[in-house]
Amino acid sequence: MLAAGLPMAAVSRYRLTTRERRVLAALAVAGAAVCVWLALASVASMAAMPMAGLDRKMVVAVLEATPLGVALHVRVGALAAFLLALLLTDRPAVVALPGMVALASVALTGHAGAEEGAVGLGLQISDAVHVLAAALWFGTLIRFLTAALRRAGHPPLLGDLARFARTGTGIVAILAISGSWNALAITRHGWSATSGWSIWLGVKLVFFLAALTLAALNRWRFTPALERGEGGARERLVLSLLAEIGCLVAIIVIVARFGLLNPAG
Repeated sequence: MLAAGLPMAAVSRYRLTTRERRVLAALAVAGAAVCVWLALASVASMAAMPMAGLDRKMVVAVLEATPLGVALHVRVGALAAFLLALLLTDRPAVVALPGMVALASVALTGHAGAEEGAVGLGLQISDAVHVLAAALWFGTLIRFLTAALRRAGHPPLLGDLARFARTGTGIVAILAISGSWNALAITRHGWSATSGWSIWLGVKLVFFLAALTLAALNRWRFTPALERGEGGARERLVLSLLAEIGCLVAIIVIVARFGLLNPAG
């Protein structure tokens, strides 16, 4: 999410710094390693055996017969293109595109990948849009936090916060609409209010509302206080940004959990 979200959040800038490109390259390498590990762990789970017992023939056979193989090829290929873009250019928009493809490929597996036909295609598109909007929010918060921690970044930070206000409203709308559609599509085959999936979804919504509350405080209270030069305004903004980032991280962990569960229990 950060490999996609950080350059997405920087598209309004003309250049990525050398340090930013190094961080993004490290994220891409780590992301590719996690993708390979996830594929091997999934194959081992399907075969009901430890990862150490897998052989190349078994791994290739399972990957070729399941959407997991397609997702792995798309994701690793996109991350390789991401690394190549970082070597060839410092334009955020060019770097962001393969990162977005890599992240959107999560819609090829899980609940979205399990559906077929028009509903399945709609769910995959909605899921991809959902995670991309979340990545933009996540990446933007990281940028704001790093800027707020740099005392010299006061005027640029205020400008960025003001420009993001309208974009942030759009992100929230996209997340709400796509998330609602995803839930309806996933539960059309059955749903239980007491299932683990439903409980974790409720917890996710609590953290989402908490993040929205913090975002509103940033926009209407902490940012104006910083603009007026109030004492401690920057510190309060930093704490609020950290809490909002914490909410998003919690949501990612929760989704990783309930994305594996059956809505019907």
